[in-house]
Amino acid sequence: MSGVIEPMKKKFLVAAIQFKLYEIKTFQEFENKVEDLLKKCSRENVELAVFPEYFSMLLVGLLPPVESDKEIFERIAGYNPQVIKLMSSLAVKYKLHIVAGSLPTLDPESKRLSNDSYLFSPTGFSTFQGKLNMTEYEKDSLDMVARDKLKIFQTSFGKLAIAICYDIEFP
Repeated sequence: MSGVIEPMKKKFLVAAIQFKLYEIKTFQEFENKVEDLLKKCSRENVELAVFPEYFSMLLVGLLPPVESDKEIFERIAGYNPQVIKLMSSLAVKYKLHIVAGSLPTLDPESKRLSNDSYLFSPTGFSTFQGKLNMTEYEKDSLDMVARDKLKIFQTSFGKLAIAICYDIEFP
């Protein structure tokens, strides 16, 4: 069995998480909401929990009034280090693989937005897949840029790729 870390499972349970948006006042409320959902997944023996695209938009309640949608996405991107740290720790705590929906990501050099989905493993490893095909709204209103490569991730239950929203429409 040279090169095989662990055998691939034939069956595993996936949770497609619905995430209701409502106004929150603190990041702790966001943390509690996410942890409650993942705790339930763990109790149900889920191995892969998948959050929806832009699930971090719940954090909009923490923002001061802004001028444009683009500014909202840029400010939400500022929470990414906290969101990534949270999801990583919960993946380890609840022994789950987590696809963290997607997060608007602001490139520090170009100042352009992308839409990235992070994958977290129960070992603490994390990586991301960028959205490859932007919607007209993302291109025109948010000035988002597409990523250019589909990545394939190896997990304990097999290979996994992440298609973000509009990416599913293109071969």
